[in-house]
Amino acid sequence: ARTEIPFAVDAYGNTIGWDFKASPHMLVAGATSTAKTSLLMTIATQCARRGFNVVWVDPKGFDSPGMRDWPNVSLVTAGTDEDGLVGHTAVLRFLADTMRERLSQVKVNPNRADDFDPIVLITDEFSNLVVALAEFYGTYRTTKEKGTPPTTVDVGILLRTARAVGIHMALGIQRPDTMFI
Repeated sequence: ARTEIPFAVDAYGNTIGWDFKASPHMLVAGATSTAKTSLLMTIATQCARRGFNVVWVDPKGFDSPGMRDWPNVSLVTAGTDEDGLVGHTAVLRFLADTMRERLSQVKVNPNRADDFDPIVLITDEFSNLVVALAEFYGTYRTTKEKGTPPTTVDVGILLRTARAVGIHMALGIQRPDTMFI
């Protein structure tokens, strides 16, 4: 299966793309108004056109109009209100559980690793998402719950391990900060 996702054309007419077999995750960094969201939308469109399962997490809440109706876009969550944060948490947990299930299948049969249909998680304003989810956890955790928010654990394990079983992430961020990536 082709794994290169075209997203631009250079001055010489060459296609520029993201090959998630060579680079399993994509980081798009830039200041406000540098077209990060447009680039991520192009990635989403190109992935959906190729039949890949696209999951869009939109912490701003207004970058995903109409995406719920796109073919091959299975999940869209939006906003940092309570409903949006519950949705983001559920998406990250679902993807982490899917990754664990896929890894258990690969453990039984290592030849399965390349058989999984790709899932591409796309989110802009990644640092805002991580902070909002941590605050959300702090507000609603029980007194028995201690330590790192489960969503932080899910994101970390997805970034470190999910590529082995066809789950890839494209993240937009204002500036690459080691606290978030």
